[in-house]
Amino acid sequence: MWDDSAIEELRSDSPDSNPEVQVTLCGCLCGILYADRRRSIQDDIEVITEEEKKSSEEPKEQSSSSNAGTTTDEDVKKMKHPVVIRWHHPKHIEPHRVYVCGSWDGWDKHIRLYKSEDDFSTVLDLKPGYYEFKFYVDNEWMTNENLPYTDVGYYSKNIITVKEEDFEVVPEDKKDS
Repeated sequence: MWDDSAIEELRSDSPDSNPEVQVTLCGCLCGILYADRRRSIQDDIEVITEEEKKSSEEPKEQSSSSNAGTTTDEDVKKMKHPVVIRWHHPKHIEPHRVYVCGSWDGWDKHIRLYKSEDDFSTVLDLKPGYYEFKFYVDNEWMTNENLPYTDVGYYSKNIITVKEEDFEVVPEDKKDS
């Protein structure tokens, strides 16, 4: 385990040592070191309080009635839509755990899929765009060949394109026609 002398040695050996940064030991068993700025919680509270005070003192703009209820192209680009991701498996081979990882967050997180009667699935909120993803099934990376995929040599990935028009709401009077 790390002791105070080892941490002090790391501090003094650092060529880029900054008095504003101190090295502290993470509370987990892995012994990972991380940097933590010396800043009190009180400082953070005061910053938030000042920002809230400024925003409450500023007059709020009244939106015109002509803009109420309208959506701009910029608003559409920011909107996220629910997308179901499914992993189908043969009935005789049922995995224990299934995750999905993809370009929607820079391949940063493994998102767990939950078991239903005949598949594993999850719902992701995605902005319109093109995404690549892979499944992590019982510690093995896999592509679902029943879904659209791209195959570049040794590397294959499932793909999905989220389109804004797939989520357009049809007015009640247009549904019956």
